[in-house]
Amino acid sequence: MQKKRHMFAKFFEFKALVEKDNGSKVKALKSDNSEEYVSNEFKKLCASEGIQWELIAPHNPQQNWVVERKNRSIVQAAWVMLHDEGLSLCLWVKACNTVVYFHNRSPYQILEMSTLEKDLCHKTINAVNTIVLT
Repeated sequence: MQKKRHMFAKFFEFKALVEKDNGSKVKALKSDNSEEYVSNEFKKLCASEGIQWELIAPHNPQQNWVVERKNRSIVQAAWVMLHDEGLSLCLWVKACNTVVYFHNRSPYQILEMSTLEKDLCHKTINAVNTIVLT
């Protein structure tokens, strides 16, 4: 995303994609008090769509620890992949995408050994279709 002002359009695209692929509505949005989230567009969308909007304190990752921990795990795994193979940091985005790709296709005990992709999309794994949940 080039500019913060594009956040609403990107969220709207993401919302449409999730609802089309998953067949269910977005129920909640949790964000900090950043200007890109606290806009009249977001307020109107959440009110009209019945989306519960929860604001967390800015610069307080403890309130959003699940996402912060997942992001940290992705970054650490990408760093290890690049470091172990002696690869350049210019491959950083590809390394992060690879970590997320495998994360979405790994079985989880909480999902009764199902994968995130299969559980979210109710379909079998397709190597061409990648869902990024970060």
